[in-house]
Amino acid sequence: MTATLGKILLKVFVVLSFCFFSMAQSHGQIIRINVEEKPLYEVLVELNQNYGIQFSMDHRIGTGCLITESTGFQNAEAAIQELIGRCNLRYEIIEGVFIINKKPKENYKKPRPVTHTYSGQLIDAFNTEPLPYSNLVLNETNLIADANGNFSFITGNENERLKVSYVGYYQLDTIITKGNNQQIKLTPSIIGLNEVIVTSDANVMNAVTGEKSGLIKINQQVASFLPGNRNNTLFNMLRLHPGILAASEQTGDYSFWGSYRGHNLVLFDGITLFSASSLNNEIGVVNPLMVKDIEVLKGGYDVDQGDRVGGIVKMTGLFGSDKDYIAKLNVNSQTVNGYLNVPVAHRIAVQAAVRQSYYQLLDWRQILTKVSDDKGNAYYPENAFRDANFKVSSRTKSGDDIMISLIGANESSAVKAFNNNGNEEIPWERSIEKQQWGGSINYSRNWNRAGRTLLKTAYTSLKSNSFDRKANIQNQGQGQNNKRSYFRYNSIRELSFKVDHQLPTVGSHSLKAGVSATGNAGSFIEDIVKILNADQIKLAPRYSLYIKDLITIGEHIDIQPGVKFDYIPVLKQQYLQPRMDANISLNQKWRINLAWGLYNQYISEVAVYDDLQNVHYFWDVVDTPDSRVLQGMHSVLGLAYKFNGLEFSSEGFYKTTDNLSRLNIDPKTRNLRIRYGNARSYGIDFYIKKELNQHDLWISYTISRTEESFPEYGQKEYLRAIHDQTHEVKAAGIFNLKPWYFSVNYIFGSGLVNSLRTPEDKIIPYNRLDAALLYRFNTKSFNLESGLSIVNVLNTRNLGYSGFSNLLDGRKLYARSIPFTPSIFLTISF
Repeated sequence: MTATLGKILLKVFVVLSFCFFSMAQSHGQIIRINVEEKPLYEVLVELNQNYGIQFSMDHRIGTGCLITESTGFQNAEAAIQELIGRCNLRYEIIEGVFIINKKPKENYKKPRPVTHTYSGQLIDAFNTEPLPYSNLVLNETNLIADANGNFSFITGNENERLKVSYVGYYQLDTIITKGNNQQIKLTPSIIGLNEVIVTSDANVMNAVTGEKSGLIKINQQVASFLPGNRNNTLFNMLRLHPGILAASEQTGDYSFWGSYRGHNLVLFDGITLFSASSLNNEIGVVNPLMVKDIEVLKGGYDVDQGDRVGGIVKMTGLFGSDKDYIAKLNVNSQTVNGYLNVPVAHRIAVQAAVRQSYYQLLDWRQILTKVSDDKGNAYYPENAFRDANFKVSSRTKSGDDIMISLIGANESSAVKAFNNNGNEEIPWERSIEKQQWGGSINYSRNWNRAGRTLLKTAYTSLKSNSFDRKANIQNQGQGQNNKRSYFRYNSIRELSFKVDHQLPTVGSHSLKAGVSATGNAGSFIEDIVKILNADQIKLAPRYSLYIKDLITIGEHIDIQPGVKFDYIPVLKQQYLQPRMDANISLNQKWRINLAWGLYNQYISEVAVYDDLQNVHYFWDVVDTPDSRVLQGMHSVLGLAYKFNGLEFSSEGFYKTTDNLSRLNIDPKTRNLRIRYGNARSYGIDFYIKKELNQHDLWISYTISRTEESFPEYGQKEYLRAIHDQTHEVKAAGIFNLKPWYFSVNYIFGSGLVNSLRTPEDKIIPYNRLDAALLYRFNTKSFNLESGLSIVNVLNTRNLGYSGFSNLLDGRKLYARSIPFTPSIFLTISF
C-alpha cells in the first residue's frame, strides 16, 4: 500500500516537473529576439522553433510587416504583444495557442464640422430699396450680391466680419451673426432730408471703375446733377467715361471699345431693349425715375452675361416701397414725367411712371442758323414720344422676391429739309414710326443652405417703319423729274426662359450655373420703287447652359473660370464659349484685372446701303445653315489704383469680330446682296477721379483704333470703320455748394471718318462744352429740385458718324447734332 502510494506520488511529481519545465521555457524564461528586417511571420516561426510558442495566423498578413529587433522579453505573451502591435494586429490565447488576426475596422464616424448659414439682403437704410450687385468681402472672400441685393454663404463661425460697398453709398464694415433673411442697411451719400446728417470717413463711390475688367458702375443719383435733358441722364453719365464713344451723340447707338451698332445688349429688369433711345436722341427709352442701378460691361464679361459680341448695359429698376406712398413729378422743356408708388397690401408695392412729350416752347431753328453743308442745307425732325412703366414687386417672409415689370413706348418723327434761310423746303422728306414694349417676371427663391434660384421669363417686341421720298429732282440728262420712294418695315421679337442657381459661398468657392431657352423672330420688308422688293420672316430658337466658379485664393487673388454652351437647332450647330477673368490685389491700393473670352451673337442689326450709299439698319435673325454667326474674342488687361479719394485706372483691350454682315444693291441684278467682313478694335483707356471735400472731378482719355475688312468688296486690307475715333478726351466736375450744385463737362474727339471737313479736306474735331446749375429745397412734406442746363454752350458744329443723307443731285444733307440748347426742369417729390 505504501509502495503503491509512493509510485503514484512519484509519477505526479514527474508530470508536474515536466509542466513546470515547459512553463519555465515558455513563460519564465527570457525570450530573446535578434533579427534584422524579417517578416513577422518568419520571426514567429523562429519563436516556435526556439521556444515552442504556438501560434495560428494567415501568413499573408504576416509577410507585409518587417521586424527589426534585438532585445529580450520576460515571457512569450509580452513578445507576441510587442511584435504584432507594430504591425497593427491583435491576438487572443485559446488553449495555449496565440490566434493572430487583423484588427477589426472601427465603426467610427468623424464628426461633421459644424457650419452656419448666413443669408440676407442689402438695402437702402432710408427707403429699403434693394442694392443690386453690391460688393461684399467676408474675411478674405469676395462676393457679389444678385440683382435683388441678396447674398448667401456658409462658414464654420457663428460671427463673421463683413465689408459692403455700393456705388453712391457709404461703405459698411460690421460684424454679423449667423442667420437667414438678414437685412444689411447702407446709408446713401445723397440724402433728401436736411434733418438727417451723416458723417463718415469712408470713401463714397459716385462711379466705380477698375473693380473688374471692363466694368463701370454708375451712381444714378449723381447722374441727375450732370448737364442735359432730364429724360436722358443715363447717356449723359455713360458718355463721360472711358471706352464709351461720346462724339456720335446717338443715345441708342452705344459704342463700347469699338463695338458696332446692334452688337450691344441693353437690359432693363431683364427685358431686352432692341432700341435704347427714342427717335429724338435727347430722350432715352428708359424712364430715369424708374432706374435704381446701372452697370456697363464694355467687354471681357462672364458666361452668365448676354448673347452679344459687344458690350452690355444692365439697368435695374426700383423695387418699390410696401410701406410709403411716393409721388414724383418732373417737368422739363420736352416732356412731362410722373411717377407713383403705392403699397396696396402687406409686402406688395405697385409702381407706375408715364412720360409724354409736348410742343417745344422755343424753336431754336428759327433763333440760330444751322449750317450743315457747303450750301447751308440741314434737316430738322419733329418728334412725338410717350412711354409708360408698370411694376409690381413683393418680398415674402422667407426672403423670396417676386417682380413683374412692364415697359412700353410709342413714337413718331416727321423730317423735312430746309435751305440755309430756314424757310424754303427742299423736296425731300422722311417719316418714321416706332413701337417697343416688353415685360418680365422674376421669381427669386431662397433655399437657405442651398443658395438661391432665380426664375426669369421675358418678352420684347420692336416694330419700326419708315418712308422716304425724294421727288421733283431735275434729271439733267433727260430733262424730266425723277421720283422715288422707299418703304421699310422691320420687327424683332424675343421670348426667353432662364433658370439661374447660385450656391452659397463655401470656403474659397462660389458656384453658379444656369440654363435658358431663347426664341427670336424677325421680319423685314424693303420696298424701293423700281429697284427691288424684299420680304422676309425669320424664326430661330436657341438653348444654352453655363457654369462658373468664383475661386478666392488667399486675400489677394480671385479667379472666375466659366464655360457657356449654345445649341441652335435650325443651324444644327453647337457653340462653346470659354471665358475667364482674374483680379489680383497687389495691396490695398493697387489692383490688376485680366479677362479673356469667346462670344457669339445670333441676331444682329445689319447695315443696308442703297444705291446712293445712304445707310439704314434692320434687325436680322440667323436662321439657316448658310447664315454666319457673329463671333467675337475679347482680351483685357487693366491696372487700378484707389486711395484717399483718388482713383486711377488704365485698361488695355484687343477685340476681334468675325462675320460682320452688310447688304448692298447689286448693280447688275438690282437686288440686295449680303457680304461678310471682319473687324478688330484695340486701344487703351485712362481714368482719373479725385474727391476734393464734397466736390468730384474726373477726366478720361481713350486712344484706340477700330478697323474693318470686307474681302468680298475687294477690301482685303483693314481700313478705319465709320465710328473709329483715335483720340477722345472727356472731363467733368460736380461742385457741391449746398443747396446749389454746379456741374460742367467738356468732350473733345479727334474726328470720325464722316466728320465735317475744312475746305482743305481736314477733319473738323468734335468738341462740346455743357453746364448745369441745380437747386435743392427739402422739407418734411416734399422735396424740390429745379435747375437750368445748357448743352453745347459754345454752339459748336458737330456730326454723328451716320448723321447724313445723300440726295439724287449729289448734295449731302447733314443731321446737325445738338446745338446750343438751354433747358429748364422742375422735379417735385412727395
